This record gives sequence, C-alpha cells and structure tokens, in this order.
Amino acid sequence: MPQANADRFMADLSAWVAKQKSQPDLYFRALCLGALAKVKELTPVDTGRLRASWQIDPPPAQIYAGMRVAITTNVVYARRIDEGFVWADSLGRHYHQAGVHMVEKTVAALPEIAAQVEKDLK
Repeated sequence: MPQANADRFMADLSAWVAKQKSQPDLYFRALCLGALAKVKELTPVDTGRLRASWQIDPPPAQIYAGMRVAITTNVVYARRIDEGFVWADSLGRHYHQAGVHMVEKTVAALPEIAAQVEKDLK
C-alpha cells in the first residue's frame, strides 16, 4: 500500500477508534482480529500453509487503540500469491500467475469489518 494511502487509512482508523469512547482498546483489538480473519479467508488454499501462517504482531492481548499493528506471514511465496508474477525458469518454461490481492482486498474491506465490529460489540 503506498505510504499516502497508509497514512490516510491510519487517520481514518484513529478517528473511528476515537468515536468508540467507552472501550476503544476492545474495538481496536476486534478490528485487528477481524482484519486477520479476512486476510486468512481471502488467502487461496492449496496445502493450507500460507493461510495458516498469517499472524498478528503484537499479540492480541497487547493491542491497544491507536497503536501500529502488523499482519504478517513468514511464507516466502506469499508476495507472489498476493501480487502475482511473471517468470521464465532456466529450462525456458514461462509462468504468468495473476495475483489474488488478498491484502489489498482486506484493506478495502476494513470499513465493513469496522461496521461489523461496532454492531457486534454494542
């Protein structure tokens, strides 16, 4: 995600969290866990390794409103699955795989995830 979009998203998210006056930490934690669930849901499954590898940092119990949270994976081929790739190997075989864009789709779904969190926690 380009830095300008990331900054705008953080500002929007901070404004949303500020509206949750009663329990902002709980709302933010639920939003982060909702985003984690969404990226897992959108991850295609062959063996299940990539889907199972997604994690949130810091751990959910340490998340508080407004902090920077990362959803990461240690699977090497995750970027190729997400963004796609074009490649030719040493044997002359050509590969052209379209990306799934699960990370971009998860970011786009954050307003819906936030609305669901707000509805669930009322």
